[in-house]
Amino acid sequence: MTNQNRDKLLALFSKHVDQFVSGQEIAEQLGISRAAIWKHMENLRKEGFQIEAVRNKGYRLAKFGTLFSKDSLLLGLETEFTGRTLYFYEEVASTQLIAHEKVNCGAPEGTAIVADFQNAGKGRLRRDWLSSRGEGIFTSIILKPDIPITEVPQLTFIASLAVAETVQKLTGLEARIKWPNDIYIGKRKICGVLTEMQAEAETIHAVIIGIGMNVNQASFPDELKQKATSLRMEAGKVFSRTEIVQEIF
Repeated sequence: MTNQNRDKLLALFSKHVDQFVSGQEIAEQLGISRAAIWKHMENLRKEGFQIEAVRNKGYRLAKFGTLFSKDSLLLGLETEFTGRTLYFYEEVASTQLIAHEKVNCGAPEGTAIVADFQNAGKGRLRRDWLSSRGEGIFTSIILKPDIPITEVPQLTFIASLAVAETVQKLTGLEARIKWPNDIYIGKRKICGVLTEMQAEAETIHAVIIGIGMNVNQASFPDELKQKATSLRMEAGKVFSRTEIVQEIF
């Protein structure tokens, strides 16, 4: 499948979220025979997309499963501007560092940086943030609010509230905010929010909201077992990081 046909197919599914798309419509949009469609679907399945095929109905993009990529994050994203400009990386030092670079290059408001793994993540007070490949969420969102500098801390609370509500909605777990920037389930931390700002005098150029969440970790080192937890450890099942990020956005 050519990249062009692949992108057209994903765009078509994006317009029909959780709905079946007929083989005829797919064939017309891609300019291919209906007999060749199954090859395209198999290629998407190999990438990790879950495709349902039902006779007389067509094809439907089902749950993302463990798929975590730029394509999966953009597919079905319903935000007005957050995440519409999105940079996805397999590994970075820190999504916050990249976000600062993007601001300096004129990135628009709502630009999001997402990484599958970061090797030098930092939390509040420059504390190290333990990252694990393929199990956590590491994202930074660029905002350009027209507010006084004194009101910037409120954005940390708003972001923390969005995370807590997302956890409640998608997992049923009760998350609470520990002021100023941590989200806990029970007595253990599941997420941290870091707010950084680029400003001159009293003028805000950008506010960068960084979010690090423990999602599918099955365990933690001994020194963290009493302090940290994950959605998987609390609920006993694996969650889609794609769905969680989309909901936070």
